[in-house]
Amino acid sequence: GADRTANLLFYTLKSYPLMPRQSTLPPFIHPSCVSFTDEGTTNEPLENCIALIHMMANGIQGSRRLFWRNVKQECERMCQNQTLGKWELLGAMQALSVYVLIRLDEGETEHNNVDHLLEKAVIVSLLYPSRNKLF
Repeated sequence: GADRTANLLFYTLKSYPLMPRQSTLPPFIHPSCVSFTDEGTTNEPLENCIALIHMMANGIQGSRRLFWRNVKQECERMCQNQTLGKWELLGAMQALSVYVLIRLDEGETEHNNVDHLLEKAVIVSLLYPSRNKLF
C-alpha cells in the first residue's frame, strides 16, 4: 500500500511541470502570479520558467541541453540577486519547485547536473528573507 501511495504521489507531482504546455498551471501557482505586476515589478523568475518549459516542450534536438543551461543561469541569478521583492521571491520559489520536479522526473543526465545550484538557490532564498523585503 505504501509503495502504491508513493507512486501515485510521484506521478501526480511529475505531471505539474507538464501543465504549462497545455496553458494551465500547477495547483501551487495561482494564474495571477504569472502576470502580476506590483509597482512596476514583474514575476520574471516564474515567467522565465514557463518560457523555458515551452521551449523544452517543442522537442527540438538540443532543447534539453539548452533548457538546463538556462536553468543554471536562472539559479545563479537568483543566488546573486540580493533584492528580490516578495512577489519575485514567490515566483522564484515556484520556478525552483518546477525545476526540481523536472530534475527528479528526468533522473541524472549529462545535461541536468545542476542539483547543487538548485539547492543553493532554494537555501539562499529561504535563509535570507529579511533581504527580500517580505515584511
